[in-house]
Amino acid sequence: MENAAVTGGVAQGTATYRAAWGVFDNATGQTRTLSATQSTTTTLDAPAGLPTAAGTFVTVDVSIDSQAYPSWKQPAHITFRRDGANWKLVGLERLPEKVAVSTK
Repeated sequence: MENAAVTGGVAQGTATYRAAWGVFDNATGQTRTLSATQSTTTTLDAPAGLPTAAGTFVTVDVSIDSQAYPSWKQPAHITFRRDGANWKLVGLERLPEKVAVSTK
């Protein structure tokens, strides 16, 4: 994972990266919470106990705690599907913060 704003030199400062992991059941639409991890670098370890069966879906909600950039707390929702021995990215969603719209 990379923080493009930091890599590009337009953001700086300390941050804590957080990931909330879950197992998604595509048949029911339900997500079962698995674990949470955090790091002060952009490397987040996957938790123990990730499913290994082909076709399994795992979700990760990634957010960043930074005093300088409070909007980074809004998580990105990422979905992976188990494809043989590997995980394949199948979804990425980041909902924007609500923006006040002027009707003038």
